[in-house]
Amino acid sequence: MRKEPIHRIHLKGPWDYEWFEGPTGSATSAQDENLTMDYPLLKNFRVRMPSSVQETFGNMSGRVIFRRRFQRPTNLDSNERVHIAFDGIGGRADVAVNGKTLGSLSNNSETVSFDMTEVLEHSNELSVDLTIVWDDDVEPGGLFQPVAVEIHKDDT
Repeated sequence: MRKEPIHRIHLKGPWDYEWFEGPTGSATSAQDENLTMDYPLLKNFRVRMPSSVQETFGNMSGRVIFRRRFQRPTNLDSNERVHIAFDGIGGRADVAVNGKTLGSLSNNSETVSFDMTEVLEHSNELSVDLTIVWDDDVEPGGLFQPVAVEIHKDDT
């Protein structure tokens, strides 16, 4: 059973993204004005999250890395731990903070969190390396639910 955090900070707003290995598919419903038939400008752009890949790019498959900078929470007590929490993702994702791998997710619709206390610095970069395989029957892809920094009490 998931333990509720004592504090939660949503990482909304602008996230940087960069496509690798793709994208392939139809951009007909894409909102990103940089998408063209040959996809020449799919590096180092920004998107507001949470948002599904379908809402942002259209019916795309491929590998995209999302990055978001954030500051270490202040005034932490010695018995508090800092987690990164994903309320839902579509696809398979490897999660890292400051270049240190925290774990992997795959098509999660429940909240999953990783303890990142030991890798935090004053200024941090969250990286979500996401692989999406488009299928007409697929649920939303990407970071379609909130991502948040959570503070938890360490009961050990």
